[in-house]
Formats: sequence, structure tokens, C-alpha cells
Amino acid sequence: TDHDLEELGERAQVRALGKTVYETNCAVCHRPDGGGLIGPNLTDSAWIHGGAPSSVRNTISTGVLSKVMPAWERILRPEQVNAVTVYVLSLAGTNPPAPKAPEGTVEPARP
Repeated sequence: TDHDLEELGERAQVRALGKTVYETNCAVCHRPDGGGLIGPNLTDSAWIHGGAPSSVRNTISTGVLSKVMPAWERILRPEQVNAVTVYVLSLAGTNPPAPKAPEGTVEPARP
């Protein structure tokens, strides 16, 4: 649930694991700073498949095969999927240089 993922995000070791998983698996398409390359920008407030924590986790888990994003649940352990979800959510508002334009629907900022 969203609440469970938000609680996980408060743990430094979860964020550290998420960063490692992101850098190893996600940065090639989303850039190391999350600004987007082949994949969308993860730092703005626009989300193609929903920006709620559970929506982001679902997108990571099941992938977006039409966009060549794999179903990471087949590759990563559940705790890695949770950790990278937490890390992706932490990228919001980081304003990297020269980000990819927003894609999807702009969602209100979470508290």
C-alpha cells in the first residue's frame, strides 16, 4: 500500500538499496539523475502510469513492455522493487539539468 511504501522510505538502508538498484538497472534509460532519456523524466510531477507509491511500484513490477521497460518483478526480489520504488519517489522535484519534457498527467505534490 502507499502507506507501507512511505514508511519504508523513512529507512536509510531502504533508500540506499533503492539507489543501488536504480543505478544498476534504471539509470541507463532514466539517466542517473532521473531526468529521463529513453524512459520518462522521474523528477517532475507528471506520471504516465500514476504517481502514487503503489502505482509507481506496479509500473516497476509489471513493466511497460510496449515501451521496452521490463517487468522487474521477474528480475528483482520484492524488497528490491520496494526499495527502488522508494528511491524513484525521492527523485521528485530534484530538478536535474536538461531534463526530458514532462509526459503523462501532472499530479499534485504529495505531502
